[in-house]
Amino acid sequence: MDALFVAADGFNDRELLYVAQRLREEDVEVVKARDVGDGTKTTLDDGYDLVHVTGGERGEKERARVGDTVRHGTEDGALVTAVGEGVEVLVEAGVAGDRQVAARGDTAEKVRAVDGRAYDEPVVVDAKMLTTVGGDALAEFGAEVVRKVRRARLKDL
Repeated sequence: MDALFVAADGFNDRELLYVAQRLREEDVEVVKARDVGDGTKTTLDDGYDLVHVTGGERGEKERARVGDTVRHGTEDGALVTAVGEGVEVLVEAGVAGDRQVAARGDTAEKVRAVDGRAYDEPVVVDAKMLTTVGGDALAEFGAEVVRKVRRARLKDL
C-alpha cells in the first residue's frame, strides 16, 4: 500500500508526521510531496492507495493541482484523508458535495456551499473519506486511518 502526503505552506508538522508514523507502523509506504510552485515538488503522481492532505496555505494553482490528485484518487478508489483547511481541497476537487466532513468556520461554509455536510466533530468518516478538524483530534484520526487501512487489506485477501 502506498500513501501520498501533500503538505501546504505553513502546515502544522503534526498533521503530517503523526499520521505518517502511524501508517509506517502498518508498513505503508509514505511519499511526501509539497504542493508549492517553487519547484520543490510540482508533480503529484496518481496511483496511490491513500491521499492525505494537510492544512496550511495554498494558492489557487496549488489547490487546483492537489484537487486533481484528490479527484483522481477518489475515482480510483483511494482512501482520502484531510486535516483542517485541507478539507478545502476536497471542496476544490469537487468531492465534498453530498459528503460528510469535519470542518469549522470558513471551511465549513465552503463545504455547505457545495451541498456537503460539515460537522464540528473531531473525526468524520464518510465511506473512503476521513476528515478531522485537527489539533487534539489527531490521535483519534490516526487510529481511524489505521482501521481503514487494515480493513482495506483484509478485503484484498
